[in-house]
Amino acid sequence: MTPQPLVDAGLVEAADRALARALDGPVLVSAERFCASMRTLYTGPAPPPAVAACCYPGWSDAAPDPVLAAETRTRARGPGQRHAWMQAVDAEASALLRTLAARPVIAAWYATDRLRRWAGPGGTVAAIDGRLRAAVEDKAAFDALLRAAGVPERTRITCVRVNARLPDLAELRAQVGAARLVVQSGADSGGRGTVFVDSDADLARAASMDGPYKVAAFVEGWSSNVTVLTVPDGQGRVSVYMDRPSHKAAGIPEAGIGLGQRG
Repeated sequence: MTPQPLVDAGLVEAADRALARALDGPVLVSAERFCASMRTLYTGPAPPPAVAACCYPGWSDAAPDPVLAAETRTRARGPGQRHAWMQAVDAEASALLRTLAARPVIAAWYATDRLRRWAGPGGTVAAIDGRLRAAVEDKAAFDALLRAAGVPERTRITCVRVNARLPDLAELRAQVGAARLVVQSGADSGGRGTVFVDSDADLARAASMDGPYKVAAFVEGWSSNVTVLTVPDGQGRVSVYMDRPSHKAAGIPEAGIGLGQRG
């Protein structure tokens, strides 16, 4: 049997051409925590971004140049640094982007006032608006979004929303029909805001997070990702490219993703 290609070469070429057209003229700038540390790799025929602003220094020869890594400036690593890295490189990034020969397009996870200031007049922040991201990523509201989108019940994980204090463990287990529970809150990522609950002690740890909460049945399986690329055509429309589901690294602290954590 002839193995099937993992990637549709025609779609890859089409996406490459569309991106090249969209970025014809502007300078691509990457602004995200992992952008040069091999968590997010730049591969293929296209060059890396012209500038990268990030938390961690680069590990790869393919890293952009220059790389403005907060860690090389603060010489410290921890939860505080990974949440405040933009502040550490703010002045340097803002000054550098003003010297670029062309207007910047800043690729980031979500747009903030700081990134809009970095982009300056005529620049673009290619990211979801921060307020919209907070609404879409709100774990307690996610099941309602799926229902509103018409996602069939059989494909949704059984869960309940708890707006106030979490009930006791026995009651929650009865509500979702599972012995092991997953309690989530907030709109964060990387395992933050997620607690796996097997005991009263676990539930107490989950209750220390701010509500509202999503309490779901634990489902055995792989954590997976689907990456979607949207490319504007300059005429008010966008082309949408989506890759196949891929396994997501989990339980590897060195890669920044825990099994489930809080804070």
